Amino acid sequence: MSLEAEIIFALDFLSFLEESSELDPVIFSPASILNGLSMILAASDGNTAEQIVSVIGKGQIKYIATSKDIDPNASVILINALYFSSSWEKKFFDRTPKLFKSNPPRYVEMMTNVDMSWIYNEGEDWKSIGIPYKDKKAYMYIILPNEDDGLSKIIKKMDPKLFYECTKP
Repeated sequence: MSLEAEIIFALDFLSFLEESSELDPVIFSPASILNGLSMILAASDGNTAEQIVSVIGKGQIKYIATSKDIDPNASVILINALYFSSSWEKKFFDRTPKLFKSNPPRYVEMMTNVDMSWIYNEGEDWKSIGIPYKDKKAYMYIILPNEDDGLSKIIKKMDPKLFYECTKP
């Protein structure tokens, strides 16, 4: 699968999640989902989920699924878990509660970093930052709308071109 096809799949799946999430927070890892689908394609079977959790999760993922969670009539089951651990390129200071614009407004612990060598991009109705992990081999990108309630609009118009704009170095 080409990189562009992977991005299109990820953006389509993100739109599906956004429509069905009912404003619940969603952690979205396209790479993790594509890896899981690749395992199904390779016809993996047996206790694969438990094996992956025990090796990759390093004890951080406590629960994946039991036979009670699975419909006995199911022909294919995809179980996905995400565990990522890395150090930031530049350490953050201690967490401090700050007022977060949500509905209703609430205090959320925020981290600060004065010495920022982050990637910053902006468009007509969005801004993005790329925060580097150690050795700058990976970045966490955060894309935020300029409007307080504009996230759904950004997700709906997200395509490979906009994705590249948000994540360009």
